Amino acid sequence: MTKAEVFVKSIEKAIKNGWVSVHAQEWIDGAENMVKEANTDPELKGADDLFFRGLLFDHKFAKAFWGEIQASCSFIGRTTTGNKKRYFYADMPLWKYRLQQIVLEEDYIKYLEQFIN
Repeated sequence: MTKAEVFVKSIEKAIKNGWVSVHAQEWIDGAENMVKEANTDPELKGADDLFFRGLLFDHKFAKAFWGEIQASCSFIGRTTTGNKKRYFYADMPLWKYRLQQIVLEEDYIKYLEQFIN
């Protein structure tokens, strides 16, 4: 999927899950144009990322997109002596966990794309 397609489908999913914004249709309409302009106008290079991230990191949008169920996060690692140890993170709403993870991703669009049904 293109960046614009991922963005539009993300908005559609959030709306389906109850996100309400008077500007939702403007975001959808502007997505494709923003990507096109950012790719053709050197002065707008990177503007599409700012455009997308402005919405993506909005808490109301994230709650609707990922949901508010509690997520328990754990992993098994090794201590400095080589012993296995289970590490736990505090329970948190899934949307908060996903926002933390997306910040760590090099390609946030690919990360976002995997959650579009």
